[in-house]
Amino acid sequence: MGVKFGQQSSRWINFLINDVLPPFLRDSFLMKPLFWMAFGRKGADVFLSFRESVEVMNDEDFSRIYTKTASCDLKKEADISPRLLARAIEECEGVESIADVGCGRGRLAQVLQEKKFSVFGIDLGRSCPSGLEGGYAVARTERIPFKDKAVDVAICAHVLEHIPDIFSALDELRRISALKIVVILPVERPYRFGFNLHVWFFPYRLNVMQIMRPKADVFWSLERIGNEWLYIEERS
Repeated sequence: MGVKFGQQSSRWINFLINDVLPPFLRDSFLMKPLFWMAFGRKGADVFLSFRESVEVMNDEDFSRIYTKTASCDLKKEADISPRLLARAIEECEGVESIADVGCGRGRLAQVLQEKKFSVFGIDLGRSCPSGLEGGYAVARTERIPFKDKAVDVAICAHVLEHIPDIFSALDELRRISALKIVVILPVERPYRFGFNLHVWFFPYRLNVMQIMRPKADVFWSLERIGNEWLYIEERS
């Protein structure tokens, strides 16, 4: 079910759909043919109804939908752009242990491990590759099975936009990290129908800061790199 796109193609498609099409078209059922072409009839129905039913969905519903759409969601080699990947690695210099929270297929985790970091992968699915030095756990971002300050850095890349209880997820990232959290989010506008399973949207800097809410005793920074946000929070 669905079509697989390269990273660059996917970025152009998302740009045209989200930033070029006028809202009255983007939010109308005239979009249906595009969804049918991308995902087939059955797959399209999932994406067309997702954002209007997400508030009543439970864990089992989410698990079923993510399994059903595993081959969809405008798949690309990795969400993170090469430029942002380099910045994420730069932010980890000088530390030893990293938790890649929501590691997915493990591309970021593998790159970090190649840079000689000890990396622990965490994801709801079992797709993250074995062989990570730190290990791998199947867990929700809102309930990470780690002790307080278990790792130096917690990285969460293109994950929080999928989580309804985003504040609990952020609390967990802060709890398990001793030195720093690194969060990567997509720049995306909210629309009635989406080609992904996102429930949070961050078109502007304000939207990011409304959910981050850093405390006064931490150093934080936020920068836009291409079509992504990079948020850093360090312990003082």
